[in-house]
Amino acid sequence: MKKHSSKIIAAILSAGVIASAMGATLSASAADVKVSMVQNKYCNPMVNNQPTWGYLPVKGTVKSGNYFNQTEYYFYSNTVKAINYFKNLGFNYNNKVTFYTQNGYVNEYSTTVYISHTEDNGKPGSSTYTINGYKDMTNNSNGAFGMIITGPVDYTYMNPIEYSQDVIAHEYVHLITQQIAGWDAAVRSKSIEAGAVVEAYSDILGELTETTPDWQMGTGLYLNNSDKTKCIRSLKNPKGTKKPTSRYTCVTPKAYADYDEYKSDADKEKTEEYFYATSAILSNAAYQMSLTGFKKDVIAELWLDSIALFPDKKNPTLSNCRQALIKSVDQYAKDRNYSSRNKGEMLARVNWAFDQVKVY
Repeated sequence: MKKHSSKIIAAILSAGVIASAMGATLSASAADVKVSMVQNKYCNPMVNNQPTWGYLPVKGTVKSGNYFNQTEYYFYSNTVKAINYFKNLGFNYNNKVTFYTQNGYVNEYSTTVYISHTEDNGKPGSSTYTINGYKDMTNNSNGAFGMIITGPVDYTYMNPIEYSQDVIAHEYVHLITQQIAGWDAAVRSKSIEAGAVVEAYSDILGELTETTPDWQMGTGLYLNNSDKTKCIRSLKNPKGTKKPTSRYTCVTPKAYADYDEYKSDADKEKTEEYFYATSAILSNAAYQMSLTGFKKDVIAELWLDSIALFPDKKNPTLSNCRQALIKSVDQYAKDRNYSSRNKGEMLARVNWAFDQVKVY
């Protein structure tokens, strides 16, 4: 991909005709989301005579909003915000949910979005949460999704995860990318870049659910963080991430500034922390887009639409992501009958952002 001169983008930034191409803030209100909170218990059931992990719904513990405690309410509220935000952008979750119980499988078709609260063996301070669905442990081809779980936190210096809108939205975006592109755990583990792409989309779109994104994932997790210097991952300054002490939320101190740095690292390996270190390259490209005048909802729509436009969804790469964003701009401009000039300005901004992180 040919590099775009900084002079070109500077000229575009000074142009007075770009407002329509940058789009307007979304104003349509999404329909209310129906949510049930389901309390689970951890168990180790046998399926086809094989032990498997699992969280089984506890009979009779489905709660409506009137019976949520404060922690559950925050989790519910932040989940609904994420669901409604992506509904406004055109994503509708496939609400077919498969429940696994000790009595067998029960398929339920519902408009309800199930949020599941689990205590890990009843240990205080180690709650995990599930959004939208229980894993069908024998056949996942029926449309049900696996469990999305957030890890426990260290409450000596962190707030409950439920309080962080961007973190909860990050987990919900994993369901979106799984439904649209099939990005499950198997795809994520294929390569460092595949894992990075999957995590970057969750960080970027999760961050954009905030009314005013601070481009730092999880600032709300940390106590005494009014200046927002602590975060799980900094999307605007990956190397400036303040590394937490908890292994559950750490980012490697070798977070890459750009793709060239990633490629030259002879020690890189396919591990969790390298997925996140590399994901910050794409996350920073999205942040760079925000500096060019794109409104945040337009950035979100372009990234959301790009998921379906990857040339190889089974083996996503950073370069594929740039190609998908370019296709997403083409689609966005076509849907709105934009002039070739306005479309060209949008493309120049996207290309400039990816040039900054040396992804071509």
